[in-house]
Amino acid sequence: MVTIIHNILVYLPDLSKGKNSINPIILSSRAGAYAEKALAFFEPAVFDQKAPVQYSFMDRYETHVMMGTFYKNYSIEVLKDVLSFQQSEITYCLSMIKAETGMGLKEIFDDLYSTDPRLDYTYIMEYIRCAAQFLSGEYQISSRFYNTKKKTARLLPEDIDAIRQHPEDWALVKFALTKEYRGNSAINSQHLKENLMKAIKIA
Repeated sequence: MVTIIHNILVYLPDLSKGKNSINPIILSSRAGAYAEKALAFFEPAVFDQKAPVQYSFMDRYETHVMMGTFYKNYSIEVLKDVLSFQQSEITYCLSMIKAETGMGLKEIFDDLYSTDPRLDYTYIMEYIRCAAQFLSGEYQISSRFYNTKKKTARLLPEDIDAIRQHPEDWALVKFALTKEYRGNSAINSQHLKENLMKAIKIA
């Protein structure tokens, strides 16, 4: 089994139901429920089990919802780490494609569909698939992030800037997601394993 902490980004104005102000505790509860509902769509394809990751809120009670108003700097630092991770995975996969083939994607396409391909692309396709998943924003156990506003797992600098400029509009909801380890290449990658060590534990 593999367990990874995921950060679910929620846009709070969508939950305020037209009200200019709302009790932050109520809004926090709504954000948590909204994030959980969004995750339900991906079960069991992306994960088999989920559990909220609790933190102390203003030293008064435990919560897994990091409201941007109170956790702006924390949220930004967490997402900067996730952004760095996603970028490193894409860069690694693209570099391995180049190293293994000596070709760009257009050349690989031309060779693959030629009558006499020069290479066996079975293993190389795993690198292409991994890079494509991160670039397209396909939600997966290794994404570590999902944006419920944009409906994507792709994290961009503009998303972090949005929190920096208007923290009151955002909440980061944290869940520990568990997936049965089936030898998926995206999890098996030694590079991926090393990068995930900050947010992963083998259950």
